[in-house]
Parts: sequence; structure tokens; C-alpha cells
Amino acid sequence: MCSMRRWAVAAVLLFLTHLMLVSATAADEVTVERIAQTWAEREKRVPTCRFRWTQIETHPKGSSLYAIHAARGEAVPTTDLTIHATCTMTLDHEKIRFEYNGQTWSVTDRTLKPFVDVSTFDGTRSASTTLQSTVVDHPEVLIKNASTTPPAMRLPVFLPIWMTVRGSLMKKEIPIEQFQLSGRKLTIKNRLCHELTRKISTNTREQVFVDPGRDNQVTQYRYYHQEKPDMRLDIAYKTDSKLGWIPESWECVVCESTGAIMTSKRCTLTEFVANLEVSASDFEPVCPIGARVVDLTSGKEIHHAILLDGSKGRGIEYVPGSEAVSYDELIAQPPERSQLTKVMVWLVPVVVGVLLLTVGGLVWRAHRREPIPPSG
Repeated sequence: MCSMRRWAVAAVLLFLTHLMLVSATAADEVTVERIAQTWAEREKRVPTCRFRWTQIETHPKGSSLYAIHAARGEAVPTTDLTIHATCTMTLDHEKIRFEYNGQTWSVTDRTLKPFVDVSTFDGTRSASTTLQSTVVDHPEVLIKNASTTPPAMRLPVFLPIWMTVRGSLMKKEIPIEQFQLSGRKLTIKNRLCHELTRKISTNTREQVFVDPGRDNQVTQYRYYHQEKPDMRLDIAYKTDSKLGWIPESWECVVCESTGAIMTSKRCTLTEFVANLEVSASDFEPVCPIGARVVDLTSGKEIHHAILLDGSKGRGIEYVPGSEAVSYDELIAQPPERSQLTKVMVWLVPVVVGVLLLTVGGLVWRAHRREPIPPSG
């Protein structure tokens, strides 16, 4: 009897152990739905955040990035270029502010020169403000209507940020729901990762490796055209108290059609702040004093300058095919009338006219009044 009891207890324990193993396996199972879910959950945990990183960008000699300069007969780099930059991205739900402080090639000086740019998206407008460049000696601002994140803010080098805290923004770049698990597993930096693939067309496909042990974070991304890697992205992670894992460093390489490297960017995170206080003005177009502003939001191309007193200069419409609007002409314009001033321009004459008519009417009535006969 005792022996039968022992066997029964052993059988129950074995069954419970089997259930635990099955449950654990199910919990660890990698599915496309689970990946999409974890991306969405991370996004909810950080409605606002800021990433700051350093970036080392390499342009090999002969890169097609400079083909347009070569076609114009302008100077192009004769050696590999290495560009150092600091980047900051601030997010508030779908709003974005990206700041770049780095360098660009100067065809005039034949060397790298400072380049500073701020791009913003406030939910309805996108703006790009070049604060320092090799082309002009004043800031240049371009403002457009935009209902979704502009393509310039969805560049491959930003993918580690989007995949970590803004999965909703990835629906155009990497629509994870359209990927399929291949069943293939690969050890990447001592981590077992699962492969997902998506066929875009006959000649193009995407490949993603996720790490289920790190909240389904993407460790590798590849874009192939005719089975040649057009772009590859490798990401390393570190722990974070709020999100579990955040990008620590990443490298993005874009290739020529020949397979040679066109450009590579190596990024190292220097700061991450979750749920910081931000202001709506942080995501509005940046229009510093002395800037030329090209505003396309009205459906017309209106140029104006930010005058030295900080006011907005009177706008001039540019019509395609006409003579370009010069910066000197813009900066010499008088300040634009405020809405109140515009209203007063027509309201004051109306009020004065009404008063004159009223006074005239009273005087006319006084003159027409019958004389009062004497009493008695």
C-alpha cells in the first residue's frame, strides 16, 4: 500500500512538473503577436523620453553620396571621411524633436565644416531648421503640413529608438505583423535569437532577429535587394530600470548596388531619460532671429524673415518660374501686421464712420425741431 502511495505521489509530482514546463515553454514562446504586444507595452510605459548619443559616420572614398557634386564638377573627398556628431531625440507621444550637431563636406573649402540642424514634428507640421551650414550664412527654415512622422525622422539609424519606445511608428518601416517566423535560430553575442522574415517583392526581402530573453528586442536587421544586403543594422543593449532593455550602441551600414559600403554610422548612447517634462513649444518650428522661413502650410510658398527685433517680416509669395526671393529683400521687409492690427485697419474707419453718421443725425434732428410757442 505504501509503495502504491509513493508511486501515486510521484506520478502527481511528475504531472505537475510537466505542466510547469509546458507553461514555461508557452510563456517563452516567440510569436509575431507577442513581439508586437511587447513593443506596444514599452511604448505605453514612456509617453515622453529623451535619447542622446554620439555618432561616428564614415564615408568611404568614392561614395555615391558625392555623385551629385562630381556631376557638377565640384570638389569631392579624395580620402575616406569620418564625421563626428552629437545627436539628441526628444519624444512626446507622436511628437518629435531631433537635434544634430556635426559636420558636412564643403565643396568650397574642400574640407569638413560645422553643420547644425533641428527637426521638429508637432503632430500637424514638420519643420527643418538649419542653424549652421556651408551654403548660406544665416539660418534656413522649411515648414510643411504633416499628419504623420516625416520620412526624414524615420531614417534607418533611428530604428533602434523606434523599436524600443515607439513601436507604433514602425508600421511603415518594419510592419512586424507582416513578418513570419522562419524557425531558424542564431546565436548573436552569446544570445539565442529568432529569425523573422518578410518578402517585399520578387527581388527584395527583410530579415529581423529578436532576442526573447530581452523582451523581444531586435538585435539584427537586414534589408536585401537581389540577395545583396542594401542595409544592415546591429544593436547591443543594456539594462534599464524603466524599460528593462535599451540600446547601448548600434551600427547602421548602407551599401552601394555593388555591395561596397556607401556610409556607416556607429552610435553610442550617452543619456536616456524616461518620462521627462516637456513643453508643446519644444516641438514647434525653430525660427531664430535672422532666419529665412519658407512656409508651405497655406498651399502657397511664402517666404519671410525673422527680423532683428524677433518679429516676423512681411511675407513674399514665390511663384514657380519667377525670380527667386532674395534674403536681402526679405530681411528688409517691415514687420508683418498682427491680426489685431489687420482688424483695426478696417474697424477704425467703420467706427469713425458710424460716429460721424450718429453725430450728423443728432445735429440734423436738432435743426428740424419745431420752436416751442410761448406760454400765456
